[in-house]
Amino acid sequence: TMAVYARLLALAGLLMAVHAKIDAPKVDIVLFGATGNLAEKYLWQSFFELQLKEYNTPFAFFGAARSPPTEGKAKLIALLQKRLTCPDDVQNCEGTKKAFIDSVHYNQVKSDADFEAFKQTLGENDIQTNTLRLFYMSVPPFTYTDLLAKINNYLKPNDGAVRVVLEKPFGRTFEETSELVEGIYNTFDPSQIYLMDHYLGKRGVAQILPFTFHNRQYLQHDVVGQTKEVTINLFETEDCKGRTEFYDQYGVVRDVMQNHLTEVLIALHGFELPPMEVMTNVDFEHFKLHVLHMMHPAEAVTGQYQDYGAHVALDSQGKKTSSNTPTFAAVHVHTDSHAFRDTGILMAAGKAFDARRANATIAFTDDSTINFHIQGDNLPAHVSWSSEGVASKVALPPSWTTETKDGRVYAYAPASVGSEDAYSFLVQKAVEGDFKYFVGVEAMLEAAHIWDALLHQTDTEKVRMYTQGGHQVRFKIDDFQLMFHDHKRDEL
Repeated sequence: TMAVYARLLALAGLLMAVHAKIDAPKVDIVLFGATGNLAEKYLWQSFFELQLKEYNTPFAFFGAARSPPTEGKAKLIALLQKRLTCPDDVQNCEGTKKAFIDSVHYNQVKSDADFEAFKQTLGENDIQTNTLRLFYMSVPPFTYTDLLAKINNYLKPNDGAVRVVLEKPFGRTFEETSELVEGIYNTFDPSQIYLMDHYLGKRGVAQILPFTFHNRQYLQHDVVGQTKEVTINLFETEDCKGRTEFYDQYGVVRDVMQNHLTEVLIALHGFELPPMEVMTNVDFEHFKLHVLHMMHPAEAVTGQYQDYGAHVALDSQGKKTSSNTPTFAAVHVHTDSHAFRDTGILMAAGKAFDARRANATIAFTDDSTINFHIQGDNLPAHVSWSSEGVASKVALPPSWTTETKDGRVYAYAPASVGSEDAYSFLVQKAVEGDFKYFVGVEAMLEAAHIWDALLHQTDTEKVRMYTQGGHQVRFKIDDFQLMFHDHKRDEL
């Protein structure tokens, strides 16, 4: 396995160097999993908004799924009619939506004959040379390898470029991740693969790195020894009903912590990024690997909301009636970082809580704090800090705006930093070939590697039940050991 890992890292080095924007006279976007949950909630709206932008390049959109043509087309049309919304500046909204819906093709993709028919459909629409064809894989990771082989055999343009967007999570274990990546690279060139974590497009996450980089002297030197606690939290009100077939394979640690919150942790270490006039993709990937090499997820406590078992039974039609999959976890991450070595970092995430909220906080010994508000509470993304005490010494990055209220300074990043609509932002960046908003293969493999040992623990330990709302979920670090708040150490 480690030999495969080394090979993949060598291949991934190419990935950082060769991505560039490609100007194409025509762009085809093919969405696999066209009627799935992610497609319905985010992706079709993102494609619709992409069509509305003032690009000189025409787009063609193709939905693909396993349902037969008539059934699948009807389901897709109903989905689009229900979910598409127009930006405020669109005057004829209904007519604009209808024109987009009428232009979307649907294709069944279940057999070789289906792919042959899809090839003919794409060929009929391929009237331009140098077409850019972007394949968005909104399907389970275990289907990637076979589906990509089909794309390679049937659906590549005769003359043009190919980009493939893959969604996280990318395998359950480090071994699975390595095997999947090797299988993908047996079919596609590394320069064609875009690994998406939508959190990288959120303004709340995108604001962290420029802020911590701008304050690198302060965080790495001036306040060392005065940090009391570092926390990263992501709580959601949604439960897993209707999604347990997917969620039961991964759980909260793989679904959220190994990717979303790990990216937040990396951004918090922006002070480790060396100052340089030009930052290449390779430089940035080396920085991320540097942070990941310092990171050691050490221990965890896990929970599951009480109705999860019932949702598993409902989604599986009674074939499965219980599960030990965690829907909540708190993890104590040790780090070799000079700034956070004495405290480590406490991550927590969960489903079916009373509020949708995500943030990262650096707390100091005088109880002043720096808070990075990512989402929730009906507030825009921002950074805030105490107007007095240790935290008050931070510096404002260029082009940011501020306001002061209730003893705190609130700072807002410029509009160019991420977006409140992460999927639309990232779809646009994928079409433009802007790779810095996507996950590098080396970093993805390293994250899988460092989380693997802890996942063996959380996969086998019995979860604690909590009611929807999560009010009774309390945890703490006592003498460097993580535990639920009402537990003594010898009970764990």
